[in-house]
Amino acid sequence: MRNNIGNCFLLNFSELKLMCASMGYEKVFAFELGNTELDEKQSLLILNELVNIGVYSNTGDGFRMNRPYDEIIRLICSENTMICIYYNDSFVSDICCYLSDEYIVMTELEAESRKLRFTICDRSEFMGLLLLRTNLSNRMTGTENIPPKELLDEEILSLDSDGVPDSSMSMIVHIKKRAVNRNNSENVYIFKKALGNYISYRSNNLSEDYVYSEELLESILLSMLR
Repeated sequence: MRNNIGNCFLLNFSELKLMCASMGYEKVFAFELGNTELDEKQSLLILNELVNIGVYSNTGDGFRMNRPYDEIIRLICSENTMICIYYNDSFVSDICCYLSDEYIVMTELEAESRKLRFTICDRSEFMGLLLLRTNLSNRMTGTENIPPKELLDEEILSLDSDGVPDSSMSMIVHIKKRAVNRNNSENVYIFKKALGNYISYRSNNLSEDYVYSEELLESILLSMLR
């Protein structure tokens, strides 16, 4: 782990595994940490590093995980609700978002490095992060050339039952809700067609397609995170 910078810090998979185990958790909800086991020597080395940078405190009788780390581990390991955001861009890492009083955003930096970045942010910061990473503003047609809404509405085509865009669409982002209740499935697809960008929302009970707007995307995401 590296020293914290503001509300952002890094963990590798081994550090996260040890932190989860010390609080009685075997895994992170809806995220795979691998099957590698830590031996006693590895665990002590990792624990020593985490003590040195303030994640744990030595109480004399043992070690106590400090805040906000204990709250974050409790949140990401509890069977709750999260959303995963998959970007159709090899240069942009996928992210997972867990919600409590604040948003906890977990990003796998590089699969080979086995490092995760955790960012603690509020709602506006989270939406700003999402929109910046998605770069949707730069993908939109210039405002002076936006076609009439009726033409955009005509261009909207429903996705198939599996939520796969047809050949005329260019997928930008796939947002998936992961919940304990698997019957509560929600997916959002942001995609581009010839005239503009669109949002497709799919759940067990509803299938809707919309012309893209930042306000609409924020509204849908907030409803998914409730």
